[in-house]
Amino acid sequence: QFETDHLTANLLFLQVKYPQGLQTTCIQRQRLPLHYALEAGRSKHVVDLMVNFFPNSVTIVDPVTGLLPFLLGAKATSVEANYSVLRADPGLFVGWCTGRKRRRT
Repeated sequence: QFETDHLTANLLFLQVKYPQGLQTTCIQRQRLPLHYALEAGRSKHVVDLMVNFFPNSVTIVDPVTGLLPFLLGAKATSVEANYSVLRADPGLFVGWCTGRKRRRT
């Protein structure tokens, strides 16, 4: 619980002081903060905040794994956190099942 509260406070602070922060990729690996959060197994609450602050992040393929966030989340996070990603853009799952590729934006 403490970890989630601490991360939530940091995310809210980041959103106020540096709103584009969640849209900025890591220079070295070109990953979004959402990719790191999903890989680290962060809670549904933290993932919800990240997706709410940058909804388009759910459509951006992780350059390290080559996976869309919902696939990355299925590998490492809770079912609830991954549901948050899928709920943000349900068409991603349909597109993935039918073989349509989403482009990186």
